[in-house]
Amino acid sequence: MRLVASLYTVGTARTRTHDLEFELTYVFISHDLSVVRYIADDVMVMYYGEAVEYGSRDEVFADPKRSYTRTLFAATPRADVASIKARLAKKKAA
Repeated sequence: MRLVASLYTVGTARTRTHDLEFELTYVFISHDLSVVRYIADDVMVMYYGEAVEYGSRDEVFADPKRSYTRTLFAATPRADVASIKARLAKKKAA
């Protein structure tokens, strides 16, 4: 089974093999890059309907080649895990 995810406006398309017994392909469309990163094996970044970058998930997320891809990833919110853990520990101690 292949999962193909596509993010059109903010552009990402992915594929993932889950079950080769059925040889299925799924299209997954998302603007949530954390979900795209988790689900797919391959990523295609699209800009105004044109594919501007394609590669394995690890290649594209680790070393984006296009400036649009770098800008897209830089705009993705990131959780401050240390701050969240500290806040939860403080709340638990209270």
